[in-house]
Amino acid sequence: EKTNSDDDNNNDTGNVNLRLIDFEYSGWNPVAADIANTFCEYCEMSNLKADYEKEYPSPTQQDDFFWHYYCAQRHYDGPFHCLPLASNGCYYDRKSAEWNVVSRALQQEVGRFSLVSHLSWAVWSILKSKEEDGVDFDYMFYARHRMDGYAWAKAKFFG
Repeated sequence: EKTNSDDDNNNDTGNVNLRLIDFEYSGWNPVAADIANTFCEYCEMSNLKADYEKEYPSPTQQDDFFWHYYCAQRHYDGPFHCLPLASNGCYYDRKSAEWNVVSRALQQEVGRFSLVSHLSWAVWSILKSKEEDGVDFDYMFYARHRMDGYAWAKAKFFG
């Protein structure tokens, strides 16, 4: 049985665990909001040249992410158990039509939360731009860049 030790990613099985950690901005967000933020960060943010249409995870990549997330969390019985069991009371079969419905629903929900990610980072950037002792960074350009992402996500997921 696998445990949460420091050696989880240093084992002989070749298994690698995914951990989404951003403690300075953590909160009680819906799972879809956190995943949406992760998907937005797939896009080139470091040099502020994101091509959202090309870089945002494809439906196939999202399905892979959701499946692995589901497989990891289905072994966790804590209060954050978030994905439902299949209609037969068991776990989903990835090849089933039922899983495809769940995956598509997650893609829509996460896609819609992408707007929240872009908007919140734009607001954060505007606030940071007003700090006098801040880092030498063009926060207003970043805010505009994230608002471009907001417009893209709005057209894609609500258009």
